[in-house]
Amino acid sequence: MAKWAIIGLVVAATVVGYSSLVSSELAFSGDRAFECLRKQVAFGPRPVGWAAHEKCRAYLGSELRRYVDKLYYQDFAWSNNGRKYRLTNIVGVLNPSAPKKILVGAHWDTRPTADMEPLPADRSRPIPGANDGASGASVVVELARALQANRPKVGVIFVLFDGEDYGPGIDRMFMGSEYYGAHPIPSKPSEAIVVDMVGDANLNIPKEPGSVSSDPKLVDAIWNTASGLGYYQFSPSTGPTVMDDHTSLQNQGIPAIDIIDFEYPPWHTLQDTVDKCSPESLEVVGRTLEKYLRGLPG
Repeated sequence: MAKWAIIGLVVAATVVGYSSLVSSELAFSGDRAFECLRKQVAFGPRPVGWAAHEKCRAYLGSELRRYVDKLYYQDFAWSNNGRKYRLTNIVGVLNPSAPKKILVGAHWDTRPTADMEPLPADRSRPIPGANDGASGASVVVELARALQANRPKVGVIFVLFDGEDYGPGIDRMFMGSEYYGAHPIPSKPSEAIVVDMVGDANLNIPKEPGSVSSDPKLVDAIWNTASGLGYYQFSPSTGPTVMDDHTSLQNQGIPAIDIIDFEYPPWHTLQDTVDKCSPESLEVVGRTLEKYLRGLPG
């Protein structure tokens, strides 16, 4: 997009609000999603096994339940250093009888260690997880609300994956998506869209190479949808290869892509806070997905 066009969008957004810049048929609200993000962060850090993790589980489950036809708590056990944990994928289904179902997912747990902090003494502290955790989950919940009243023709499986970010090694990551990929409910989706770290106020989402390899048509369709809505935040450039929940789904034979802004300076630090995120970024991603899903044939 030309520089003058971007400036024009910014000025217009300042005067009339960015929600008015796209079709009124789209119901996804960046403000509502941002409030969901705030509420998650208000519980505190949400690593597996923490009290705040349990509180957030209850909150997200109760919110998603309001907007879907069926809700499942997919509990599974995980052991680490001799301690047993209960992990939960929260799964909501819209249009469960539709023959074609698309998965839209995000992780909702947060990392227990700020391993990218410059000071070693800070690296054992848990991250707030505003962008890396809460942003993706808030998009999933608000997207379910937006699609409920004016439904797409396809079925949508909304999944909030647990245990994505425990770490520090990948042998203690992506547990929820690995479990879901091996035990999909209510049925195996035809394709999957993962959203992660999409709340960055300086949002820039390039095409992730592993996603392009897995489902190039889906990547092109979503990026073209964003372009049609005037969203320059979806970049046509290629970004770094990222291991994320979409990788686990791919390993189980589910074509899957990742929508992620991995160039996020506060990543895995104590600075991953609410003020680094914005409602506009959440709305850009949410409305792009809403538009795409509404346009699919049954």
